[in-house]
Amino acid sequence: MQTKNIALLIATAGALTFTACNKVDINQGITNNEKTIVKLPQAANEINIISLNAAPGTITIPVLEVRRDVISEADLNTTQIVKIAPNPDAITAYNAAHSANLSTFTNYTLDPSTPYDGANWVVTFGPGDFVKYINISLDPSTLDFSKRNGLAFKVADAGTSPISVDLNAALIEVAAKNKYDGVYALRIRTVGWAAYGIADDETGNYPGNYLLISSGATSLKTLTTYRGDNLLPAATTGQASYTAFGATSPQFVFDGATNKLVSVSNIIPPDSRNRMLKINPAITDSRWDPATKKAYLAFIMSQNGRPDQFFYDTLTYKGAR
Repeated sequence: MQTKNIALLIATAGALTFTACNKVDINQGITNNEKTIVKLPQAANEINIISLNAAPGTITIPVLEVRRDVISEADLNTTQIVKIAPNPDAITAYNAAHSANLSTFTNYTLDPSTPYDGANWVVTFGPGDFVKYINISLDPSTLDFSKRNGLAFKVADAGTSPISVDLNAALIEVAAKNKYDGVYALRIRTVGWAAYGIADDETGNYPGNYLLISSGATSLKTLTTYRGDNLLPAATTGQASYTAFGATSPQFVFDGATNKLVSVSNIIPPDSRNRMLKINPAITDSRWDPATKKAYLAFIMSQNGRPDQFFYDTLTYKGAR
């Protein structure tokens, strides 16, 4: 599943990030030189993710773009009613395809600019309008980090206009992110496992990006784009190659007030090796620096029958996830 950042035409400044996971080999609508076509541009993506900063306070955000591609000025200057319906089957299909737990999001209020009649959002294009938005209002600090919140839409009625063959149903995820969430560069140094071919007291730059992904108000899971998984990164002797430790995936927890690292744990159930993670008590300044958004993480991995493996990682912030 490919992920990229895309522009959002209307947004609350600093409040959200909008990303999309692309479908493969999709026909981008239909060519029709005779009639105005109604479409949902976000339907070109398998799922569109709106990431909100988990700050308290109600904000209003556009979750769906509805567009009419007109063929003449006369069509543009007409009033047109389009009805958009919920599409729960899209959430069911996404979960089945990805073994995901996306659930229908309900913790919001509707914006009066797009009335809901009990079955459909009623979108009214006035003369000169070619794009409209369905807006919702919510408090991002109330979002449940343990759930994936989905909104699914489909064009139910476009009046006398045809509905785009492919761009007619869109899936949106509304996600919360804490202040530590983002895309980082990972500089890694490990000590203790030289006998097992792991780089010992050598510093190297792990390839690709290292993602910190909100799992709670101050906790984060990880993912490396180099490997495309959440396993704990490592390097072999001499930084000859880059690898990861099996059955080991870190979750970092910070103190929201001081930004100090307060916990590291392995979120993968242990196998026979019983790999466990814990904060390094000898290093008292493991932290996230709000000025630079750098993270300095010192922690330990233990394993049955082996000495402790020490990690001294530096994460340099590159941008929003």
